[in-house]
Amino acid sequence: MLSKEVVSGNVVLAVETVGERDAPAIVLCQGLGMRVADWPARLIEGLARDFFVVLVDNRDTGRSGRAAVPYTLFDMAADIER
Repeated sequence: MLSKEVVSGNVVLAVETVGERDAPAIVLCQGLGMRVADWPARLIEGLARDFFVVLVDNRDTGRSGRAAVPYTLFDMAADIER
């Protein structure tokens, strides 16, 4: 698993990727405070056989930064696009 940080607006997001970069991408988005670390390893490994798997800790969760200002679901969707 490759870890990196991505800046989105006013927050730094923790991103992990697994699999071959030239494979079709699949983004796993969690909710309700779930973190990247909460995804079952077997699921990630299985998906990585056929996909480039991208996992993101949403704002205010896991290893991502805490937002200093209020944000909307539209802001969170824009985070994923980055």
